Amino acid sequence: MKAISGVDVENSLEEAVQKLLGLQSGLRLVSFKPQAGIGAQDRRADAIIQVATPTGEQYTLVVEAKSSGEPRIARLAAAQVQTLINSAPLSYGVFVAPYISEATGRVCREVGIGFIDLCGNCLLAFDGVFISIEGRPNLFRTGRGLKSLFTPKASRCVRAVLAAPCREWRVGDLATEAKVSMGQAFNVKTMLLNAELASESGKGPARRFRLVKPEELLLDWAANYAYTRNTRTGYYSFDDTRTIERRLAEYCRTNNITYAFTLTSGAALVAPMLRYDTAFAYVAGKQDELRSALGLKPVETGPNLVLLEPYDEGVFYGARDVGLDVRTNETPAAPTGRVVSDIQLFLDLKSYKARGEEAARFLLEEKLRPRWR
Repeated sequence: MKAISGVDVENSLEEAVQKLLGLQSGLRLVSFKPQAGIGAQDRRADAIIQVATPTGEQYTLVVEAKSSGEPRIARLAAAQVQTLINSAPLSYGVFVAPYISEATGRVCREVGIGFIDLCGNCLLAFDGVFISIEGRPNLFRTGRGLKSLFTPKASRCVRAVLAAPCREWRVGDLATEAKVSMGQAFNVKTMLLNAELASESGKGPARRFRLVKPEELLLDWAANYAYTRNTRTGYYSFDDTRTIERRLAEYCRTNNITYAFTLTSGAALVAPMLRYDTAFAYVAGKQDELRSALGLKPVETGPNLVLLEPYDEGVFYGARDVGLDVRTNETPAAPTGRVVSDIQLFLDLKSYKARGEEAARFLLEEKLRPRWR
């Protein structure tokens, strides 16, 4: 076996197996053979491990090792190992990777194989043997993996597929929609497929993919997101909060300044769940102009307006003008204001902790889930 993530897999796996045998499992190691053949056709496996069970039977653990432990990789490995164990009696497939998440563990259970990772997580279940260890942390974290979906450029693609989860995407169309390179869009597609958050159909130029687990993707993003990654500047105005919001919206609209309300201000316009005395809005630059035009005073504490300089222009994707003010249930002559998309608003509110949790839940249950269905 080749090294995985700079680790000598052969020695690490053999050590992991020895530890498992010491868990009062009743298993006894008979032999450990890397890169060994199995069955009449001598098909090669990454490792063949012979163990004796408490009943006295000898079982063959057929190992398929991969450099990634993502769900789709595990499912592909399971198909490979299945062809091997079908040709050998009393055999059991085992998937090995540097780290195996709960999602990948569920895939292994579903397809009926075990797993062992190099962080101490494992599942062996055959012939009266049951060993399960889960929850050990990932010791092989890199910049790659699911978190890479939520970098600024990659998250532009995520926004697009979440906004149209029933759409079948070609990579080129996604790149154009999200304003990213073809390579970036292709990488996002690959990560979504590997995590089994998306499915793919067709071949060649007709190949397309679509999102299949939008809520799981959004919640994963929320767990890796904080609105505080934006540059925040607090201001104080003698106007009340509603007046500040109206004046800000009117000035930005008149002077072609890109803006969108979020957090408490956004929630008040689309999901009236919060009482608040501080307005929040994303603004693309020109804060000095706004400060002068609206008579705003920068303050370190006690602001009643917070302007957010976005960490990426993607926060404005899907922003819309809201014409019905849910606070008064009246339709004003002009739009009340521009609000970020429900996806962006959910992310911001979710990271606003207790003050935004109720509004985030309302958005998920009343706005997003019905749209995804």
